[in-house]
Amino acid sequence: MAEISLFFKDLCSSTLRVENLVEMAKNIVVISNKLEKILPPGFFDVMEHLPIHLVHEALLGGPVQYKWMYPFERSIGKSKRGIKNKHRVEGCMAQVYLAKERFHFCSYYFDDYVSCLRNRPNRHDVTGNDPAVQSLSIFNQPGKGSKKRTLHKLTEKEKKSAELHVLLNCPEVQPFLDYFVSQYGHDQVFPSFITWYTNWKYYVWAPEHEDDVQVNFKLKASKLLYSTFCDCRRENIMPKFMFPDRWALLLKHLSTDETFKKRSEIGKMARASEKRGSLHTGGAISQVTRKERMEKELGRPVAVPEMFKVTHVKKSANPIEEERWIEPRAQETYDRYIRISQEYRSTLPLESQDRPFTQEENENLWKHSAGEPIRGSVYSYPEKAYQKKKSWYCGSSSSSFDGGDRETISAMESKIAYLNAELTAVAEREKKREEREKKREEEIAAAKEVENKRYAALQAQLTFLFESGNILPPCPASSNGSD
Repeated sequence: MAEISLFFKDLCSSTLRVENLVEMAKNIVVISNKLEKILPPGFFDVMEHLPIHLVHEALLGGPVQYKWMYPFERSIGKSKRGIKNKHRVEGCMAQVYLAKERFHFCSYYFDDYVSCLRNRPNRHDVTGNDPAVQSLSIFNQPGKGSKKRTLHKLTEKEKKSAELHVLLNCPEVQPFLDYFVSQYGHDQVFPSFITWYTNWKYYVWAPEHEDDVQVNFKLKASKLLYSTFCDCRRENIMPKFMFPDRWALLLKHLSTDETFKKRSEIGKMARASEKRGSLHTGGAISQVTRKERMEKELGRPVAVPEMFKVTHVKKSANPIEEERWIEPRAQETYDRYIRISQEYRSTLPLESQDRPFTQEENENLWKHSAGEPIRGSVYSYPEKAYQKKKSWYCGSSSSSFDGGDRETISAMESKIAYLNAELTAVAEREKKREEREKKREEEIAAAKEVENKRYAALQAQLTFLFESGNILPPCPASSNGSD
């Protein structure tokens, strides 16, 4: 059957060669004899004997495409199957043909990945790749599977064999297979190549990414290892990746090493002290970034207390619900700020008490409300290395400062005023001295310019006398003409 199929395929090709037709005439006789051996005699009639004469017909008339009626009958048969109105057969066939032509014309404007009559593969074509599908070549076969296929659950051995078959027959994997064979040999392909290739795919990277991988691995691995050992040591549970003897040595080291014990005690005391971090509802966004966003949204500068209240009060869906602070420390600090700001406002002149605080006043009030800096940072204030300033405050009834503090502040203000006056006087004296120096330099420059002009005039007179040989003319500086 394969030989008779190839015979008709060669006979119906668009180009025929005489030498090929002569060879086909010899082969068709042998093919017919083979069929007679297999099939019963009743199967053969005049139609089965016809292929022997088709070669002679092709020798006389050339290619058979336009001599045989098979293509035209097949095309007319397709048109007949599209007839819907039996009373208008010719019109229906014409409409079907025009519709097919329109669809074919429009298909040229489709994208390559759209399946249509123009790019549809042949029904029995099982070779070649579809360029419109981006996939591995072994999975990019346009052929169709059998309609009688059934589902079958693979065993572990069958699954491994199928995976290995796919890898060995995929051209994209061939370089990795060659490298594996060169390192481990052909005997290890079946038992180890799948595992090796999986590890290679996930844990091997390009050389240009080596530095980035090392940095990220050290950072993430150190954090993970530190967290794992802290949990295991706290709960006294051995990690799964450690051997019992190694775990025993580690526990012995942690319990006897003096340096580690000292650092552990210092850390425990630090965690137990009140110098702790602050809770807030701002999430991972820093306070500086949140402040910039609030200023951009409101269109005005945002004071530190306003931002503090936004980031330290718990969010609630009910607007009439009472405010809930994230921690008592936050509420105490904000209440202290309200009290100090009211006391400071009472010390201002009457005409200035209704104005809003400036940005600097708000910052200074908040720094005094938050208390002493801890490690250079004020509570909930985005500033590093803060040095406290007290010269701005001069209240007379504040309960936050005693009498000694007020006297100190007053003395510092007086000293600052005296130093400012001294600085102004020094600046005035320096300005006058610079003016005198500038005036003297201008006088010297003018005198030099006069001397240069006089010298140039004398030089011109001397040159004239030497060139003409005349008597020396009178000096331009003398008004009476005497020597």
